[in-house]
Amino acid sequence: MMGSHSRKGKNAFETESLGIPFIVHWPEGIDGGRVTDVLFSVPDVLPTTMSLAGIGEKIPEEVEGIDFAKKIVDPTIKIEEEPEGILLLLHNSRGVLSKDYTLQLQEENKARGHKKAADLKAAYLFDNKNDPYQLTKIPLEEKPEAAKKLLNILAKELERTNDPWFQKRKYSEVVPYRS
Repeated sequence: MMGSHSRKGKNAFETESLGIPFIVHWPEGIDGGRVTDVLFSVPDVLPTTMSLAGIGEKIPEEVEGIDFAKKIVDPTIKIEEEPEGILLLLHNSRGVLSKDYTLQLQEENKARGHKKAADLKAAYLFDNKNDPYQLTKIPLEEKPEAAKKLLNILAKELERTNDPWFQKRKYSEVVPYRS
């Protein structure tokens, strides 16, 4: 964070912490430029680099990420499986990053090893388009359609990854778990 939002370190949902560039240098294979209109996440690194290296057919079936190699080679290509939002995880927070909004659900901090369930401290959105520096936390009630969409993505992703929040159905009054 380097002092942004008066914080240090990486444990934050603000863009300064989340926005890590994925840089590919391959003058023989890729024209210079930027691809900035995709939601690229850590699980996407392996399949994308394998495909760029010419071994895309060897990507294990168990790999959860998306192969963005074609998009990197030709930025005009549309990737059909591109997600609407990507899961964000911190020790006491869960959320979703979309192109328009960042959702965060944050627990009260608790002492390490404390077994009792924590309470939900905050649930809010950032408007990534109109507030790119994420200075204003928006209560979920103020953007109900955006909140509903992101909470549904969050529930689906927590289930898909079998996250402890899904296993315990944490904050089910806010997160619409399907099962």
